[in-house]
Amino acid sequence: MALRLSFLFLLLLSGSVYAQQSVEVMLAGFNHEPAVRTTAMGMATITVSADTLYIEGDFSDLMGNYGAAYIHYGARGKVGHRMFRLTADVNESRKEGVFRSEENQFVMTEAQRDALRKGMLYINISSDRFRQGEVRGQIPGM
Repeated sequence: MALRLSFLFLLLLSGSVYAQQSVEVMLAGFNHEPAVRTTAMGMATITVSADTLYIEGDFSDLMGNYGAAYIHYGARGKVGHRMFRLTADVNESRKEGVFRSEENQFVMTEAQRDALRKGMLYINISSDRFRQGEVRGQIPGM
């Protein structure tokens, strides 16, 4: 009986350990394809809990005015397609902003979860000066 309870406890513990994962991703112009010469940078924390993806973080010093931010499907060094539009709280100058997880949560399909596991997703922030993207950060496989 004690062995069964120990096994059940370990099973529950391992489930809670793997239920949520987080990584930090640096957003920078040199991560873009092709590389962008910019003073802008940022950090994003990507959290996965069950089938939901959460994004929070910030960016600053855009050379252009903020345009949009997306999670794209694509390998490191490759240009990919947009998957999820991120919501940013942008300051008055439109050069910096914040991503809040409560505004940036996305339920993923099995194919999207597979892409995330393989490290095939990245964050891209564009501005009116760099419409294809001013900063980018590849999300490592999770």
